[in-house]
Amino acid sequence: MVMTIRRGSETLDVAVTAVLKTKRNADGSETETYPVVGFSFATSPDNVFHVPMSIGDAVLHGFTMTYRVAEVTAVSLKRMVTGEDGIENLSGPVRLAAVSGTYAEDHGIEGLVLLIGFVSVSIGFMNLLPIPVLDGGHLAMFGYEAIARKRPNKKVEQFSYGVGLAFVLSLMIFATLNDVAHLFFR
Repeated sequence: MVMTIRRGSETLDVAVTAVLKTKRNADGSETETYPVVGFSFATSPDNVFHVPMSIGDAVLHGFTMTYRVAEVTAVSLKRMVTGEDGIENLSGPVRLAAVSGTYAEDHGIEGLVLLIGFVSVSIGFMNLLPIPVLDGGHLAMFGYEAIARKRPNKKVEQFSYGVGLAFVLSLMIFATLNDVAHLFFR
């Protein structure tokens, strides 16, 4: 099979071969074999290696990787908001639990630790968005106070927190329903 990949203005045709994966059924009695084509972090035991580095280099590497994950999160969010990606890509706690189990099974503890780090940075990035009730919303209010040298009108502040809370709760409910639909209807 040939897969076309678009990278900026460049397109690449890559030959892809499916790999047969084997999985036990829910009752544990038989195994199920199915073809898989996909992408993942390179965390199989054969691909994991340790690079000796100084503490300074390790800290720099940690900041670099955190920045890259935040950048991927920002690009993904932008693509969903602009309609380039569908909202079916929005995941909540149900799909995260399902993916975590599968990921740990397929990639071991190293892969699971990477996934936990990726999710933690993504959630932290989302928390810094300027949405009232999130930390980013509080920072925006503090910024307003610093510039205007006064607190926002109490009614405006309460209204914005109400709208922010409604938005966040709606998003959480939608993501959870999207997860359930993804698990049972796809």
